[in-house]
Amino acid sequence: MNEREILKLVSQELSVFMGRHGYHKRSMGHFVMGEENLEKWITLTLSKWSNGTGFHVDHYAAYRLPAFAEIHNRYLHYVTEKEKKLIPTISTYFFNLVPKDFDWKEVTVVTESDIPAVARNIERICTLYSFPLLDKFATTDAIVEGFRGERNTWPEQDPILRFELLLLDDVLKHNTASFDRRFDEALQFCGSRTDGRAVWLSNLARSLKKDYLS
Repeated sequence: MNEREILKLVSQELSVFMGRHGYHKRSMGHFVMGEENLEKWITLTLSKWSNGTGFHVDHYAAYRLPAFAEIHNRYLHYVTEKEKKLIPTISTYFFNLVPKDFDWKEVTVVTESDIPAVARNIERICTLYSFPLLDKFATTDAIVEGFRGERNTWPEQDPILRFELLLLDDVLKHNTASFDRRFDEALQFCGSRTDGRAVWLSNLARSLKKDYLS
């Protein structure tokens, strides 16, 4: 079996379970639940097992902010439409959800006969870790508000993502005073940094200011 066939079969095997929990298949490997202005995603991914036999079936548990993505993606000229579907997101990868002593064989497909057992193990992981993680927030406003507090309370410990979302939130809410304050903070944070994400944040902040708040 190739990767596409495995992803298709695992998705089919998980469809009923995901549906019972309010997640509906958006496309192969993507299960989505919509809540007000927020989308919750379980996205299956495959990675080759280190010994070359079989594939790990992993996943992301992610929040997607559609209104934010609509503005954000206008500036992503170099990104494919497929990649834009999940930007911006707040996501936690499978690695971070399960215990350190997790047995990877539980989610490894070598032959088609492994798929039912792997799907049941993914269901268990979702029930214990992924769904409770995603249940923490039901609206975009709740996520954004979390980024306004102390760093240890942020939904995700990423300062660049935090600035992106807070700037986009101010644009959406036409809050010029807050945007100007956040704009100055973002540019000060980036300073003379030349890494790609810092440059991107600086460019995004300036573009948002010119296009929406000038």
